[in-house]
Amino acid sequence: MAPSPTTAVDSCSPSEFHGRGFYGQLAYAIALDVGPLRKVTPYARYEQRHAWFEGFTPITVDRVTGGLRVELWDSVIVKGRAARQPRARGRAQGRQ
Repeated sequence: MAPSPTTAVDSCSPSEFHGRGFYGQLAYAIALDVGPLRKVTPYARYEQRHAWFEGFTPITVDRVTGGLRVELWDSVIVKGRAARQPRARGRAQGRQ
């Protein structure tokens, strides 16, 4: 006897998602008046996220970001950043 359509749907039911995390950021604005340059702000940020689906292996991800914000004249802002994200701890390997 073939399985009913509801059996196939029940075996593929979605799992609940859980996640938590935090970040901290440090910045220091340096006021300048050199030609069009008004302010320079270097900054650094660290964040960590821990997430998982019900029945799957949790993963934890760390990321470090550094950047520079430059204000020119009274209305132009240029911002650049670089991020480093090492490999995640834990791996999504399927259901346990």
